[in-house]
Amino acid sequence: MVIHNRHLETGYVQKFISDYSQLVNSGKTIALCWIPSHVGIRGNEHADLAVKSALSSTISAMKCPPTDLYQSLTNHCQRLWQVEWDGCLSNKLHSIKPTLGYVSYSHLTRPDAVALRRLRIGHTQFSHSYLLNREDQPRCTYCDCALTVVHMLLECPHYSIVRQRYFSVTTLKDLFETVNTHTILDFIKETGFYNRI
Repeated sequence: MVIHNRHLETGYVQKFISDYSQLVNSGKTIALCWIPSHVGIRGNEHADLAVKSALSSTISAMKCPPTDLYQSLTNHCQRLWQVEWDGCLSNKLHSIKPTLGYVSYSHLTRPDAVALRRLRIGHTQFSHSYLLNREDQPRCTYCDCALTVVHMLLECPHYSIVRQRYFSVTTLKDLFETVNTHTILDFIKETGFYNRI
């Protein structure tokens, strides 16, 4: 009952919740069973007497350290953020990453990681510098359509032979979820876009 009601002012409850959380977060499954004291299990009567005698003891106030709440607060904020993100279906980034979470490129050099991050969000020098320079949107020299990351990575027929050697996906979501990062980098290097990102 103390655990259920979260009486965090008691030290043993704090310790239990901390230990329980660590075990559950590490993948362990824990089942809590309440055993009534009057069922005749040996030692329960002694435990019951000890508990009842503790009720007359002086209880010292103990505050819950804020660090104990960090994980719960982080999870709560993540859930709220995901709900808000789920409402952004028209956002082009939502189609690439519908479930929030960090994408790590720690295995790459910084320039390679920057290139992939810019490709993921669809904002690169070759596709968006015209906004800063107050120019017209650049056009693909082969197709005469708007030069975008999607067009360059997935659509432009000029790069179809090169593209087939590296990957055969039809959406950016599939590209970034299923194709090895080094394969994507090799493709943009061979097509000459790497230094224009």
